[in-house]
Amino acid sequence: LTEKEFQKLTKDTLAMSAAIGVDAVKSSEALYQAISAGVPKENVIDFMTIASKAAIAGVTETQVAVDGLTTVINAFKLPMSDAQRVADIMFVAVKGGKTTLDELAGSMQYVAPIAAALNVPFEAIGAAAATMTKQGIPTKMAFTALRQTFVSLMKPTAEMEDALAQVGFATGRALLDAHGLQGGLQLLTTGTSLTEAEMTKAFGSVEAFGAVLALTGENAGEAAADLQKSFEATGAATEAFDIINESAARQMEIMKANLGVVSIELGTVLLPIVIA
Repeated sequence: LTEKEFQKLTKDTLAMSAAIGVDAVKSSEALYQAISAGVPKENVIDFMTIASKAAIAGVTETQVAVDGLTTVINAFKLPMSDAQRVADIMFVAVKGGKTTLDELAGSMQYVAPIAAALNVPFEAIGAAAATMTKQGIPTKMAFTALRQTFVSLMKPTAEMEDALAQVGFATGRALLDAHGLQGGLQLLTTGTSLTEAEMTKAFGSVEAFGAVLALTGENAGEAAADLQKSFEATGAATEAFDIINESAARQMEIMKANLGVVSIELGTVLLPIVIA
């Protein structure tokens, strides 16, 4: 950044911190993380506004929200303008499952890159997180099991090749393209003659097959409902922020944040005089 750009970014960061009611120093640290993760400087304040509100709604730090949002955006090659949509999908997963924004952001690395490689939309990942965690599967375990499921479809074993052939597909990618994640897994578990032991080998591990069972069979209806909610997630994060922002505790935080911004602005003016 040029000196002029740096001054403008400083001013904009302080203004955002005061408007939302977040610590300006922590905001600047999170902003550095966002730029390092590839958020363009011309979009970074808008991105930080979304991340800061998501952090407040998710009762976590802004850096956690920045980490989760940038992981998804970079893995799925989404435009930065989709940051709000990603935040909304995450909140639907939090609301519908037994997980937190911290857990989602910390576990997203396990599944996002391979899901993107198979053209599985992020909405399906958020929905799967909700369905699986509400059944008691921890978030990290759910995502690592889902990752193994994707690996088995991308590099099929002999058993998986047999299962795919029985439902009329040459590759796992073709199956997912035609039926989606939940629909494709449902077809594999109901449309083949493989035994449970063979299905376990097909998916590569007991954990991966467990993930499949959590999304199919008796759980198929719940998984389909969660998927629909994920695709209709618009406004979820903002709604959560608005509710939390009305609390007395948040109003106190807003006041402290504004006082902090004022102290920084005063210090910027006074410090050169003190040094002189």
